[in-house]
Amino acid sequence: MPSKSGNLKQRIKKLKLLDSILRQPNSEFNNGVAKYYRDMVNHVLHHLEHHTIKRGIRVWKLYASSFIVQTPRFNMAMDFCEGPNRNIFGKTRPIFSLTRRQTERFAHLVKYSFHTHHHHDHVSYFPLAALAKHKRKIFITHENLRLWKKEPFAKNISVLKEGTTILENLEIETIYGWQHLENSKVECYAYNIDVGGIRILVKGDIFDGNEFAMLCEKLRKKTGRVDLYLSSAWTAGGHDIIRQVERNFDPFFIPAHEWEFTHRPANTEGIATQSYEDLMRQFKTKIMHDKAAVLSWGEAILYHR
Repeated sequence: MPSKSGNLKQRIKKLKLLDSILRQPNSEFNNGVAKYYRDMVNHVLHHLEHHTIKRGIRVWKLYASSFIVQTPRFNMAMDFCEGPNRNIFGKTRPIFSLTRRQTERFAHLVKYSFHTHHHHDHVSYFPLAALAKHKRKIFITHENLRLWKKEPFAKNISVLKEGTTILENLEIETIYGWQHLENSKVECYAYNIDVGGIRILVKGDIFDGNEFAMLCEKLRKKTGRVDLYLSSAWTAGGHDIIRQVERNFDPFFIPAHEWEFTHRPANTEGIATQSYEDLMRQFKTKIMHDKAAVLSWGEAILYHR
């Protein structure tokens, strides 16, 4: 596991090596890459099954925008997906994905699962079906619920109302928003979750800086605090999102959405969304001041206020 700052040069060197493998054409179909991903997932599962924490939270990184948040009392998932399966109705597993056994183990371990929107790198069929079978609490968007209304697990998933929800151990502030695409838009919700006095912000793919400014204004009025930011570092027009978060809340940053392979054309060498080196460069100053960490698959960081 990386420390919050640690030896920065050594850390960058290791992540650049991983980048150099992943940037090869069709690397997501490579047996070695798929095995490495599944091995790192097993590392996460082993720790969740055998190691507890006494205070704070431990944030585990999975594929792209997926996180597992471990607390002293329970685990919750953020945009939990299996990997780069382009079809959220996909009922076959690509080579780069969670195994059936891994999916089942997560379903035993996770109590709550929050999904910001219905794109495949933020939600997957098999993980949700497994979570629903075990009667876990799963939250998706209205749009996602309509898409899956005929699925056998539909009765076990729900949508949080906009505003404040008190749910057992959690206080959740849900803000409805959009991911704006070239010719359309997708419902995308932000969740500001208070777990044990630590407030986590997950915003999915709300990339428009001006829309995000309104989201920040709502959060300032409602909760006034974000301690941990677990989301993409992208901004697509308007005010820079990371600067807005820093100015309004000054949280600890764990950026996401790196190496989302379906953004890269087939048979093409290069980066998919962002590389680890990109994120290390973007957050270098924050990392040096223990205000950010760039995590690769299967890595974690322990956070407490």
